[in-house]
Amino acid sequence: MWELNNKSGAENNSTPLVAERRLHYFLLFIYLVVVFRLWIMPLGSSLWLDETVTYWNVMYGPLKSLARSTEIAGQFHLYMLIESMSVKLFGLNEIALRLPSVVASCLSSCLIYRLAKRFSSGETGMFAAIMFVCMPEICLESSNARPYALTILCSLCAISQLIKLHDSFRWRYVVGYVMAATLMVYMHHISAPFLFVFVMYSLIFTNGSLDHLRIYIIHISVFVLLIPLVYLVVFTGKNTSILSFAGTPGIYTLIRTIVTDLVLVILLCYYASKISLKNEVKGLLPFYNKQIDAFLCLWFICPVLLFYAISLATDYKLFYPRYMILAYPALVLLLAAILQKNRLVLSRYATLIIVCAFSIITIGGKERYPSLHNEDWRGALSAAKGIAVTSNIPILFNSGYLVTFQQEWKSQTSDDWELSPLSAYQVKTRVIPLPLRLTPNAGDYLETNVLKQILSEQSFVVVHRGQSSSVDSWVNDHVRDRGYERLKQGYFAGVSVILYKKHRDLLAVPGRTSPYL
Repeated sequence: MWELNNKSGAENNSTPLVAERRLHYFLLFIYLVVVFRLWIMPLGSSLWLDETVTYWNVMYGPLKSLARSTEIAGQFHLYMLIESMSVKLFGLNEIALRLPSVVASCLSSCLIYRLAKRFSSGETGMFAAIMFVCMPEICLESSNARPYALTILCSLCAISQLIKLHDSFRWRYVVGYVMAATLMVYMHHISAPFLFVFVMYSLIFTNGSLDHLRIYIIHISVFVLLIPLVYLVVFTGKNTSILSFAGTPGIYTLIRTIVTDLVLVILLCYYASKISLKNEVKGLLPFYNKQIDAFLCLWFICPVLLFYAISLATDYKLFYPRYMILAYPALVLLLAAILQKNRLVLSRYATLIIVCAFSIITIGGKERYPSLHNEDWRGALSAAKGIAVTSNIPILFNSGYLVTFQQEWKSQTSDDWELSPLSAYQVKTRVIPLPLRLTPNAGDYLETNVLKQILSEQSFVVVHRGQSSSVDSWVNDHVRDRGYERLKQGYFAGVSVILYKKHRDLLAVPGRTSPYL
């Protein structure tokens, strides 16, 4: 009888465990579906502009890559070495270039899970990992041949090791933290201000006690290891203040950077549940506990405010989502805590599904293989090549880099980094570089070089970034009265291809325009 009762009790106790395990499997299924849709499916899409520079950097192997990383701004030796190894193993293609970022993002989501589990519970950890996948700012860099995903991984490794170091002062945690924090900055120099987030963690969780002086010495050692990088930046770095498309941010931009679309969706679901379910939804605060909440808020807010201040006070316009990307894991952890406030399991999971659906619809779009950066250089140059190669006509080309408005275009070749899309998607015809903007020097170049070459051709192709270009308008104004028709071949998700074709029977009457315009 005792055995029967004991067996019955064991079965009753196991029932919640089985239900919890099933819920975790369901969360894992959601995680894999969203990762596949938002991170895996874009792997084969066309490289966008900055990714083509990565291609240009690694196309001739590791040694050449290290030399090229020194030539231009925004190319980092450690990251390019990793990219070179990936290309060596998997070939020079879009998937191989993006694979390190996807692997790093998956590992980052695992660390996010472990942090949230430590702060709260395993379910909160799964919520955080899934929302990490769904966050647009993270999603854009997770399948991107740029160093941001690997920089996030280094930052999360550093925080994880630092937490363990505070729990137990062991040398393996010391080495782990110092290596991860140092590699983070070497991976991308813009992450250097994030080192102060690590210091803030120590300040919060040690209360400035002298017993933990050795932890602050460890923080100082990280800065010491960055001295070679300072030397590299000072003596080989390039001025990047003019190379950003970002402008001076306003207060609305600051608010929207903090209150993102994902935050709005979570808060909307939270307050809808609060109203409809009443006592089944806890208060918004605290998220975890006072110390953790303080650290997570500082982790998220401080980098955003710092880059906002830099963008306001200097010529360096750094207030752009990808430059503040190290702050967003903290936001994910806060949002996961808000989701956990709902006591009803069904309501929590319904909110999570709404978040996932919102992200897939707004980020992934309707395309089967979405290019999250909305630039199809592969399609545009394929179309241009199809026209130009068969007719043996020139391609007038501008990549859209801001630096191309101040270069000597006459000396450029298709192997220069300013024309990096031509390295990734080669065309076997004559290429005439175009300036980005109409400046006095650009006008002279267009008059004496470009116009002289194209007027001897029966047709030519113009390829430029964006739907419109002042230089393309200049070309159109100077050739339409000479019998050329402007035939737009297509807009390839951010890249325009235009064919100019001369008809002998079209009279070159001043002021007369083509019926195709």
